[in-house]
Amino acid sequence: MMETESKQLINTGNNKQRKFMKMKLNFGLLVVSLANVVYCEYISVSAVVIKYPNYGDGKVYLNLIKNGVSEANEWFLPEKFDPNCKKDCTNKITYSDELNPIYINSKSLEYNFDGHSFHFNKNSSTYFGDKCIGINNCRLFVISYNGKFDVFE
Repeated sequence: MMETESKQLINTGNNKQRKFMKMKLNFGLLVVSLANVVYCEYISVSAVVIKYPNYGDGKVYLNLIKNGVSEANEWFLPEKFDPNCKKDCTNKITYSDELNPIYINSKSLEYNFDGHSFHFNKNSSTYFGDKCIGINNCRLFVISYNGKFDVFE
């Protein structure tokens, strides 16, 4: 009889330990989840870059929206990031004196915000005119990008 009682006491102790460990694990997961909500900012960025043939002396139209607010909605002259580049070159578009420029090529866009760098691939709705190798030698294109990101503070 003593042996059975001691086994029950041991099992009771193990059950209490298991419950305590489960409680600690659940509490830890809760803390991690709340930290994510408290220290996280959510941003959404969408952009469209358009170039028309023989319009604007090489300028491109940029419509850039962050969290539903327009940051750019006009024509800008892109500059090659590397002046020696010949094919699909990365271009810098400075659209505001207060905000960081964006960098684009025919495949992606880089958007910098608050010390964070975000990379977007072009959307399937992108269009390039005939014989375009990159945006610098292309007379007509429409490139769209969008993405949503969590920024941890």
